[in-house]
Amino acid sequence: MYINDTLNKTEFTRKSGSYFREKTWHNFTCDSCSAFFCRAKGTVDPVRLSDDYNHVCNDCGASAAAKMLAAHRAKKILERYEIGEVRETWDQYNVVFVGLDDNFITRNGGGRYWARQHTYVMESHLGRSMAKGEVVHHIDGDKKNNKLENLVTMTVQEHNNCHAKSEKLIFEMVKAGLITFNRETNLYEFAESFNVL
Repeated sequence: MYINDTLNKTEFTRKSGSYFREKTWHNFTCDSCSAFFCRAKGTVDPVRLSDDYNHVCNDCGASAAAKMLAAHRAKKILERYEIGEVRETWDQYNVVFVGLDDNFITRNGGGRYWARQHTYVMESHLGRSMAKGEVVHHIDGDKKNNKLENLVTMTVQEHNNCHAKSEKLIFEMVKAGLITFNRETNLYEFAESFNVL
């Protein structure tokens, strides 16, 4: 809201003498947060010096600009991708574009509008978001196999235990001669006697 104008006189002293400089300030209160602020004369269109216009302080103006920018970016993202589109992330997980679906915003895997596919599939099946401390495990170990029959929910502790036991199982298979360690590739492989292609 426009309040009034204030004339500010400042005295300057030079060798040649002193002089005054006058500057007019327009005083406002923010229509958004009610904070007092002012603008120098010449920076505000005289037509806007009435209550017919909305007046906002720098903080509220920046906040409004940020919201407008976020809305513009969201529109551009929604134009670029289709809901349900799948792509691969740097860590080889599939993510699915969910758009502005708030249920999956915290589960992003490549951007605000993307959800990891295995989480998306499980949450859609359960009809709820994953609880804190709950994860989705790939039964066959393939991050790309996101079929419901290959997914199971468990706690983080159960998940860590599951992976630790599977590692122990690999070592037992090495001892039994079913798996060997290839020193050239630094990977475990099925033993030649096991006849696996």
